[in-house]
Amino acid sequence: MTARGYVIRGYFSKEKNPSKNNNLSCLLTLPNIRRTGYGKLLIDLSYHLSLREKKIGSPEHPLSDLGLVTYRSYWKAVIFAHVRKLKSNKETAVNIRDLSYATGIHQSDLIQTLVRNKVIHFPKESSTCYLNPNPAYYAPLSQFRRRIIKPELLCWEPEAVLPLGAKFSTYCSS
Repeated sequence: MTARGYVIRGYFSKEKNPSKNNNLSCLLTLPNIRRTGYGKLLIDLSYHLSLREKKIGSPEHPLSDLGLVTYRSYWKAVIFAHVRKLKSNKETAVNIRDLSYATGIHQSDLIQTLVRNKVIHFPKESSTCYLNPNPAYYAPLSQFRRRIIKPELLCWEPEAVLPLGAKFSTYCSS
């Protein structure tokens, strides 16, 4: 907010009933405020809206080069923070589905991020994946600094009122 009032920093659009598992269709941050964290803030908002809907989503593809870099950075920060939190709670197992439910990030995006950052790997000739949480544990804290949405201050509820204890799902079945 400035002396003249509120200033737009960017916006995003989201389909009400997406035909695919898109939790965000279009993201724009104004050129004069790029690299200040507002793009990731809007991404964070889209995931918090998805969590309120109890939906797991992914951005609409294909992503622009800048969009891909921004999403990869966001996913890494969120996933690493969650893995670090598991360690502080002395939890030893990581379940991809539970991680997806906690973050709202689609399982395919989670797995790609974990593999890209060498947190899990799939040995050849094996159907088992192995977790190496060290990249998350030893990542510099500067990688986790970002503008965030405080979910307790988010005044929005989905149109369809979900019953207490409703399970997570995706935006579409295909």
